[in-house]
This record gives sequence, C-alpha cells and structure tokens, in this order.
Amino acid sequence: MKEIEELYKSRNECIHAGLVDVEKAEIDRAVRLVAKTVEAICSRPPYCVAHALKDILAQIDPPLARSDEARSRWVAENAYFRWLNG
Repeated sequence: MKEIEELYKSRNECIHAGLVDVEKAEIDRAVRLVAKTVEAICSRPPYCVAHALKDILAQIDPPLARSDEARSRWVAENAYFRWLNG
C-alpha cells in the first residue's frame, strides 16, 4: 500500500503541479506494480481461463452490459472509497 501511495503522490505532482521530470526509478516501480497487478488478476478465475484479451476485457467491463442502475451504484461506491481515502 505504501508503494501505491508514493506512486499516487508522484502522479498528483505530475498532474496538479506540472512536474514533468520523473525519475526513472519511479517509472520502473510503477511498471513493476502494474505487472504484478495484471499477473494477480490474470491468475484467478474467470480471467485465467480466458482465451484472448477481449475475453478478459469483456469480464472487466462488459460492453453495454451495465445498466444505468449498476453504473450509478459503481460511481457512488467509487466516490465513497475516494472520500474515505481522501
């Protein structure tokens, strides 16, 4: 979690403070974190049984499958967790 917080801080500095000179070590850490995350997701069902990337993407965000109610709930939950971590 600490690594995520540090990377998010760097992201905020880039977005909000205009930082454009990011150290290579930070970029490498971000890439490793993304790789670990993708590996963790893809090693569990239903993703580990997918035959193609499109199958994985369909599981993550099925095209046109989200109802307005489901999308509203997702937005509300996401906002709540962002507020908690605020």
